[in-house]
Amino acid sequence: MKYDIANIVILTILKMIKPDFELTRYLYITEDVLASLIVSIFEKNYDKSLFWASELYFSGLEKKTVEFIYSIYRNFFYSNNPRLDKLMKIGVERFDKGIHIVDTMILNLVTKSRTYTLQHFMARELEPPAFEGSAQKETKLWIFANPEKAQKYSTDNMEKDKPPYYKVLRTVCKYESDSKWSRMFGSTYKDMDYKDILTKHINHWLYFASFTPLWEKRISYFNGTVDNDKREVLFENEDDFENFHELYNYDIDEQPLEVIEKISHTSIISKNTINEFYKLYEPNTRIIKVRNLKRINKICSKSK
Repeated sequence: MKYDIANIVILTILKMIKPDFELTRYLYITEDVLASLIVSIFEKNYDKSLFWASELYFSGLEKKTVEFIYSIYRNFFYSNNPRLDKLMKIGVERFDKGIHIVDTMILNLVTKSRTYTLQHFMARELEPPAFEGSAQKETKLWIFANPEKAQKYSTDNMEKDKPPYYKVLRTVCKYESDSKWSRMFGSTYKDMDYKDILTKHINHWLYFASFTPLWEKRISYFNGTVDNDKREVLFENEDDFENFHELYNYDIDEQPLEVIEKISHTSIISKNTINEFYKLYEPNTRIIKVRNLKRINKICSKSK
């Protein structure tokens, strides 16, 4: 069985996003959610990892969610944990069985016994090998998620108290997305001014949300169509317009600043580099730079 997405990893995965950017279930920028999921897994933060994975999964991106998590495993964890591959592949195959499949994949990556390395990623190796003897040192423990607990961030649970539409984002946006690595990951908006991003996000949020399967389905149910020239969603009649907005008019421009800061960009986009990323998440390895190259050299040696 071959999963090409595992060899393409982040830089190409992000190309699945539509022009400018795409918004998720609760109007986060999808690229920021992907980056936040990677960072949360590296930092072994289970709750954040489940939150970001749920945000993707319940946006209708079920298959892409498990493929993305599998790509994280293959590119960063496989070398130290080759035996885990069997379980992770099962997760990819059963992507449509429920969020507990995603939760199981996450649990096995965020446990402290599962270590990762950025060496193969930095060296641009398409098929990272297992380190010699890593299978013998690898923990044999597999962790399986509780199906009920895995639903923590499902749409039904997040909105179980049925808040009015204008308070939905205040209720459900628990974490701020990690956007400081947007340039490093080659995000589609990396060359845009943060003010332009914020303007598009606030004034055309429904248009950019329409690229996500969940919102596409909602819009279609109320006979809405997407106008790509005007970057708007148009409805057949006033009743459809009113019925849709009675349920889903989240009014970003009316949200408190703390909510807007969680889902969008309210300040200058950080220019953190790939070398800074490497230093942060693989601190015990010395980076060797090559003159006239913008990226890290393929050769990295352990610090003495």
